Amino acid sequence: MESAGQSVGVGEAQGEFAFCQGLRPQKPERLIFALMLAEADALALARFADRFLEERELSALRLKPARLHIALYRLRSCKRPVLYAAKLAGQAVAAAGLKLSFDAIGSIGQVLALQSGDAALTVLQEKLGTALAKHGLSATRLAPHLALATAIARQKPEPIESFALTVTGLALLRGASKTDYDVLRRWPLNKLRTV
Repeated sequence: MESAGQSVGVGEAQGEFAFCQGLRPQKPERLIFALMLAEADALALARFADRFLEERELSALRLKPARLHIALYRLRSCKRPVLYAAKLAGQAVAAAGLKLSFDAIGSIGQVLALQSGDAALTVLQEKLGTALAKHGLSATRLAPHLALATAIARQKPEPIESFALTVTGLALLRGASKTDYDVLRRWPLNKLRTV
């Protein structure tokens, strides 16, 4: 099992960030594989983030509920061959009405995020890593987290009452930040398949 931040996959290292049209963005663009949440769960999380920040008198830029996602892997290129291989890898992974629990909160850099040690999330992330490697992609495995706000002072991890969240799909996101991205492809989660 790889640790967070470790690369997986085969083949040559991917090129630096670039738009698919060949133009270089002002900010690095990236592809992220992420799990998307049920709307009711995203709204509940946004309310939780508001309360958490207000109770601690912390200033931060809150993410909109529709932008909340669980980051799993980062790819550093959106060139056509990488996009194609990423879409094939995404098709290979699915999970039925996946319920995940998050039981800690803290900062990752300047991002306030929920963190999880849920075994089902680990299994899904490993299956996605296997699918990425099978399709020749090198990807950075992220510590699974659910960003709630950005531009926050460092917060030590602390336990919270467990949040049970329903995942509605796996998505391939493209953008320059956690708040500014496009959904390139989304797969409903049906059942775990062998890769």
